[in-house]
Amino acid sequence: MKRFRSALKSKSNWPSLATLVLILLCSVASFFMPDDGLAVKVLGAAFALVAVEFFILLVVHLDEVKEALRKIKSAEAKGPHLVGRTYNTRRRMIADAKESLFFCGNAPANLVSLAPELINLSDRVKVRILVADIEDENVVKIHYAINGREPEMLSLAHLKKYTQKANFEIRLMNCPLVTHMSASDVNTASGQIHVSFAFYGEKMTAFPRVDVTPADTEWYAFYKDQIELLWEQGTPWPSA
Repeated sequence: MKRFRSALKSKSNWPSLATLVLILLCSVASFFMPDDGLAVKVLGAAFALVAVEFFILLVVHLDEVKEALRKIKSAEAKGPHLVGRTYNTRRRMIADAKESLFFCGNAPANLVSLAPELINLSDRVKVRILVADIEDENVVKIHYAINGREPEMLSLAHLKKYTQKANFEIRLMNCPLVTHMSASDVNTASGQIHVSFAFYGEKMTAFPRVDVTPADTEWYAFYKDQIELLWEQGTPWPSA
């Protein structure tokens, strides 16, 4: 009864409830017709079954319907959006990280401004950094063909400071990356993954970005797998 009263309070449910009452009245009325109205009674019984099923959907599963609508609204609100530099997002991730961090992209220059936070990070947090090998001429040429410009930096030297820390691991890709990702604590309930996209021929300062958490079950699992697939393709740096 509590759920039924809750359904009655929502004006958007009134037309549906009116239809339910009308179907029930028609079903009951059909049984008071003459005996030769068997077809009408059968039809009335069918309407009654429809009404019962409708009642179960509307009232018994009301909580499930509300939760589904909440998820849809949440997804619409979150959606892809344009972002510029992601330094502040990354700083928050570094500050909140408990177990792991992952950074992936073409521009190791983006990590320069984060050096103080990363260097002072607790040794308990495992950090993985995957970048395009911008010291490879072929990578630079492909990057230019896609983005219409060279990478912001053409040296990996400034990444060497991270190789002195046991909890850091760096790998290189032999091609430019069109998907840039930042992730933290991906194996925990508080995990988060931020994904931005670079597009062919676009000299953009702001890129579309999608933010996902474990609540976004399928998408979170997809991007989490992508992180591992990309990481497996990378070559450890500096090489032994």
